[in-house]
Amino acid sequence: MKNCWRTIRNISIVAFGLALSPAAFAGYGAIAFSPSTYTVGEGHGYWDLADAEQAAINACGQADCKIMNWEQNRCNAFATDQSSGHWGRATGVSDAATAVNAAIEACGTANCVSRVWICG
Repeated sequence: MKNCWRTIRNISIVAFGLALSPAAFAGYGAIAFSPSTYTVGEGHGYWDLADAEQAAINACGQADCKIMNWEQNRCNAFATDQSSGHWGRATGVSDAATAVNAAIEACGTANCVSRVWICG
């Protein structure tokens, strides 16, 4: 009986700990981009999409910043080739490396570089 109660107690502690543990991804994120200056900004980990978008616009800091992509509990990336004006994005993938590679590929030139990635 003593071992039974110890097992129940241990299971309860583990279950309580899991209930309080943050998820690997948390909330909404967004990426903003200024086409005139090639400035980027991001906001992630927000409970509300509008807050994530506003944080990205604020971080971008230019009058012409606009939201390029957003995510909820996934990973996004944004890449640019400033010399040609090309850009690419990846949205809603499971990990940062895949998002970065997909954004560079979507950008479409040999000079594309990753500018920012987020995992919500």
